[in-house]
Amino acid sequence: RCERVLLATDPDREGEGIAWHLQQELEACPSLRGSAGKPSIQRITFNEVTSKAVLRSLEGAREVSTALVDAYRARRALDHLVGFGLSPVLWRKLPGSKSAGRVQSAALRMICERDDEISAHVPVEYWSVSADVEVGGHSFEGASLVALGEEKLGKFSLAKEEDAERARAAVESAQLSLTTIKETISRKQPRRPLTTSTLQQLASSRLGMSATETMVVAQKLYEGDHAGGTGEGLITYMRTDGTYLSPAFVQQCREYIEGEFGGDYLPQKPRLFASKSKNAQEAHEAIRPTNPSLSPSKLKKKLEPRHWRLYDLIWRVAVGSQMSDARAKTLSFEFSGDGVTLRSAFTATVFEGHLAADAEGAGARRAALEKMRALESLGEGDACETSGVVSRQHHTSPPPKFSDGTLVKALEECGIGRAPAPSPN
Repeated sequence: RCERVLLATDPDREGEGIAWHLQQELEACPSLRGSAGKPSIQRITFNEVTSKAVLRSLEGAREVSTALVDAYRARRALDHLVGFGLSPVLWRKLPGSKSAGRVQSAALRMICERDDEISAHVPVEYWSVSADVEVGGHSFEGASLVALGEEKLGKFSLAKEEDAERARAAVESAQLSLTTIKETISRKQPRRPLTTSTLQQLASSRLGMSATETMVVAQKLYEGDHAGGTGEGLITYMRTDGTYLSPAFVQQCREYIEGEFGGDYLPQKPRLFASKSKNAQEAHEAIRPTNPSLSPSKLKKKLEPRHWRLYDLIWRVAVGSQMSDARAKTLSFEFSGDGVTLRSAFTATVFEGHLAADAEGAGARRAALEKMRALESLGEGDACETSGVVSRQHHTSPPPKFSDGTLVKALEECGIGRAPAPSPN
């Protein structure tokens, strides 16, 4: 006997649909009765499995949302119309075929069309010339030939081997000097907070994880089901199309950034990210750590390697999204003489900004900045010596085959959505 039943399924349309089904079953159950007859059945949602979030959700208990249930039923109907309608046709016409589906059939077409593009590609030959240049004790490897005589060279200017050999001979015989030093400063904004799609893309490109593996590991992090865990989740709900971050998290983040990195790494105002998606699930918060002060370094010995790598990625993107822009300096050098111009450029980060959240890259950034300071001693008019002049043959490449990450991105760009989330079981 109970007076109140709380339904705490996932905070999305599928979760709302499951809660609705449970409500139908519970209301029809004769053994479930309270003192006043039928118990009160209410819906609660929380975006993270932490004690604060669960207790806060109790204060916002509500009825099951009819609008979300309708959205769930419409999507299910579309899945059935496509899948149940086309799958039998496939089985009859193409023995051995698995099934059709709202997302998988569209994805299969995109893969086939990409393969057709690859097959139809006709390579175009072109050549490039480069040389190693030494000036003032500094070496510039692979400086590119960008001008020959009065002509500025484009990608296809050296179309044949004979053209490339004439250009190579001209570079070998030229007496070059450092003629131009150009300095530019660029700013790099932090990455937007992660959605399901961008998490899958980033995990694919950075960690080599498939979309399925990414979601299974993220589910474990969300549920707090990981080695050495306290039972509380480490990240927020991982099926979302929104880039919104809660004000409470943003404030925690800003306090952590100021204490850990200093005020220079904190923008004057919190960064707000408008969602680009028009999907029904964009109202959910972006994927982020539940506690920004729980840095990856504190969890490295407590999590399995796969879990730690994905948490590290999510933490760096979420915390970095609230940090200042990074600033980079680029020095572009031109070496000219006897109708030949070679160009080389070097870039270094002069202010880390949000990149400071990526501790692993700090050493490489410091080394690049030291080299940049040494290159600043060079002056226009310094004599140069060239060596290792080479001509290289190239061919245009066909578009690449889809990876897990690039296919997810292509589906998103076409407004198709994503496949249903796999079960971690």
